[in-house]
Amino acid sequence: MSSLENAIALECLARKVKMADDIRDDLDLTRLPTVTDKDQQRGAEYHRALTSLLGVE
Repeated sequence: MSSLENAIALECLARKVKMADDIRDDLDLTRLPTVTDKDQQRGAEYHRALTSLLGVE
């Protein structure tokens, strides 16, 4: 693998790690003063996104 390909692969990995970290933060409903049904629905969407990003079933 060339140094350019290596750099691109590392950048893609870094982007996935950042996205996963952001999604994990968004999943933390304890940061909200009250949790609504809409918050729970959004949490479920974030959970599906994180599962997909990590390749976990």
